[in-house]
Amino acid sequence: MTVPAPPLPGAPTQTCPKCGMAVPAAAYVCAFCKERLRTSPVTWIIAGILAFVFIAPIINSALTRPAPVPVRTAEEAARAEADQKAAAEKAKLDEAAFAKSPAGKKVGVGMSAEQVRLSWGKPEKVNSTVYGRGTHEQWVYGGSQYVYFEDGVMTSLQQTK
Repeated sequence: MTVPAPPLPGAPTQTCPKCGMAVPAAAYVCAFCKERLRTSPVTWIIAGILAFVFIAPIINSALTRPAPVPVRTAEEAARAEADQKAAAEKAKLDEAAFAKSPAGKKVGVGMSAEQVRLSWGKPEKVNSTVYGRGTHEQWVYGGSQYVYFEDGVMTSLQQTK
């Protein structure tokens, strides 16, 4: 059995907690009793990689899991359906009232296609272009008025005098 060499004079040392011998401060293992004194940086790197490999998929699946769908009772579903029907009926009444009002004869940017139709009636001609991001329409009234829509919403009005 070989005896380890003592640390160099003047070099920083530490005392092994198991055998009490002086060993170099940079040592990871006691040269006398083989007690581990500190963890190697390589060990920490390997532990980090293993943690990433095994824990990352678990975290990813937890983050991408869809939210649970609330279960509605038959009564709640019936109430929601009745609310939707009431809202649709109210929208129809609002559009009819709008068409009969003085403002119903004017059109403006931001109006829906249905509101313009209620106000000015059916256009003489509709020119439609479909783009990758939506639909563009030009409604022609009397050959001198043009209404432009993007995805069913009025964006501009052109009037020739």
